[in-house]
Amino acid sequence: MNDATCTLCGNKHWVERNEKPIAWRSTFEKFSLFECTNCGVIKTFPEIKESEIHDYYNFQNYDSHAVTTKSESFFGFLYNQIRNINAYQKIKLLKRNIGNNKTFNLLDYGCGNGSFIDTAIRNSIHAEGVEFDEHLVKSLKNNGKIVYSVNEFYSLQKTFDVISLFHVFEHLQNPNFNLEVFRSKLKPNGLLVIALPNPDSYDCFYYSSEWAAWDVPIHYHHFRKDSIVQFVESYGFDILKIKPLYFDAFYISYLSEKIKKNKVPMFRGFLMGLYSNILAIKDGNYSSLLYVFKKN
Repeated sequence: MNDATCTLCGNKHWVERNEKPIAWRSTFEKFSLFECTNCGVIKTFPEIKESEIHDYYNFQNYDSHAVTTKSESFFGFLYNQIRNINAYQKIKLLKRNIGNNKTFNLLDYGCGNGSFIDTAIRNSIHAEGVEFDEHLVKSLKNNGKIVYSVNEFYSLQKTFDVISLFHVFEHLQNPNFNLEVFRSKLKPNGLLVIALPNPDSYDCFYYSSEWAAWDVPIHYHHFRKDSIVQFVESYGFDILKIKPLYFDAFYISYLSEKIKKNKVPMFRGFLMGLYSNILAIKDGNYSSLLYVFKKN
């Protein structure tokens, strides 16, 4: 990391953090975290090549990519219910910022199994998606959804009122390039909506290396509030608002307890998620945050 240039600010000075998270979805190998001394962004090291990263996802056990017609467990049922509540809350937020009576089109970048697209369509929004997993793209297209591969999206000759990335931006190896693309594909005054885990949250502090939202190595970058706002604004956007995602604290804490091999991860995860949310009332450092940017 000595010669690495920070993606956000161009700085070349890094400090290694104490945490050594594991690739808990796949190989269980340890990774290091380095923090930029200038802007505070945190980077996973070593960085896995984009051509090799697919093997670390383990899509069969990736909740946002599961394509099932019914829940197979109590947790699966609970996850689906909370996901639906979150989706409706996001739709309400978008409508308030676009205009409740205005029709608009939306692109969900990293749409997974298309659940958010479904919710948007049910709320009279023209919604399309982009997905990295080619097999999932094919499946979604066969089910009648308008979904593009990444390469198809890059060559797409159309613009959108909203581009959303819900826990996707941290997966991008070259976010500078992506921000340029997103801006070019947004209409004037269009919205860029980004949801990210927050490394300044209490649950991150408590779980340390076992915080599930480090999610190495598929999370290339880990963004603080100031660093993500400064970074995105430098590409021609203005921050409109930052909103907490309350349910994420419970989900991330549950996964973290599983990494710790706790025998009652759901119960412990609920308690820690609740405690993290309560502490965040004072400083705003919730487990995950939703950023709404407007193209200027």
